[in-house]
Amino acid sequence: MPSVTHAPGIDFPMDGGIWMNYAYPWPLYTTTTKTLDNRTYFDADRWQRLNRSWYTSGRPYNELEQIDRHPNPVFMRWLQHPDYDEYWRRMIPYREEFARINIPVLTTTGYYDGGQLGALYYFTEHYKYNPRAEHYFIIGPYDHISGQRGTITPLGRTLDSLGGYALDPVAHLDIGELRYEWFDHVFRGKPIPALLQDRVNYQVMGANTWRHAPSIEAMHESITRLYLSTEGSGQSLRLSTRAPRQKSVATISVDLADRTDVDQSELEINFDWPRLLDTIVNVRHGVRFVSEPFTTPTEVSGLLSGHLAFVTNKRDFDVAVTLYEQTTDNKYFVLTQFLTRASYARNRSARALLHPGRDEVIDFQARRLISKLLSAGSRVVVVLNVLKQSSAQINYGSGRVVSEESSGDSGAPLKVQWLSGSFISLPIGPRVSR
Repeated sequence: MPSVTHAPGIDFPMDGGIWMNYAYPWPLYTTTTKTLDNRTYFDADRWQRLNRSWYTSGRPYNELEQIDRHPNPVFMRWLQHPDYDEYWRRMIPYREEFARINIPVLTTTGYYDGGQLGALYYFTEHYKYNPRAEHYFIIGPYDHISGQRGTITPLGRTLDSLGGYALDPVAHLDIGELRYEWFDHVFRGKPIPALLQDRVNYQVMGANTWRHAPSIEAMHESITRLYLSTEGSGQSLRLSTRAPRQKSVATISVDLADRTDVDQSELEINFDWPRLLDTIVNVRHGVRFVSEPFTTPTEVSGLLSGHLAFVTNKRDFDVAVTLYEQTTDNKYFVLTQFLTRASYARNRSARALLHPGRDEVIDFQARRLISKLLSAGSRVVVVLNVLKQSSAQINYGSGRVVSEESSGDSGAPLKVQWLSGSFISLPIGPRVSR
């Protein structure tokens, strides 16, 4: 019964080919002493200093160890494998190897669990190569801790909220108790836990209900396509049901060599989901697209996907696609996020550099599930951000190995021109009664 399981080389220490600084302390945490090195790992001041020093210096990412002034050989060895190559593939089951896994499996994770990508990868690959597998999947409004323990603490206390979002009553789950029920079923022939009514079991946030589906694809009944539109102004444009006639929709320009923005950089996209509800969204180095309000309650369940057409002046760049619900009282609820290095969007195992000045495309399917009932009057908001921050690797777009690039490789400011025909596809769940 694996929970919140990362997949090396797929979602850790990189996501979409982009290396995350939170991975840097992990080898020290797990290898420095005979037990976990909590003193080092939880030294937040040290890691914040390292991020800031590296960012302001403009030095290459592979000099983090020198800036920290402490050996980190495991992380440095990881950096030698930016592609999803044999080094990573040997760590976990790969392709046909999943076909030989015939034991019953129950996976638990959360919509806001950093390990969701790995958990979902194992589940989908298992069924892809072994259609007769006995593998169940549970997901709800949980983070990395509650995705493995549930909302009931060992002392019997209930966690009522996550990141400012009040959990539905049915979302409360004691995963420790569920684990015993699962083992009783597997080893003693007892009835299967009541929650496991199908392969995929997911809590619909805001609806106070669980749903059950035979596959990830079966979580939605239809797809709503929304185009990036030229309507609007500045950094706030429209999501439209019709493609715009103009070729250019919006342009983002980022000076990748600038370091006067270090204080703002530390407030950039946070990959740990500290708050799910906020009154603002981060549009720095980005642009926001807002839909018309939904006239009826609408369930969004499944994987966000999309088609992003663009022209850029660089051979590569990193982008985040973040989906929000904008409520009628103008609060923003984080639904899901997709990150990718443009050169890895098609194939994580082989980097394909861009052609500056020519039309390019990123076709994507998010690797994070979501299920939430959007209220009547709510809108969906999509924010496209170019990544440039102190907490993640910076891609300067030269085409060289990104870990070896420095601010001196940045050249002219990055420009990304989003083109008409770009759209996102919302997975719409079962119709909701008024």
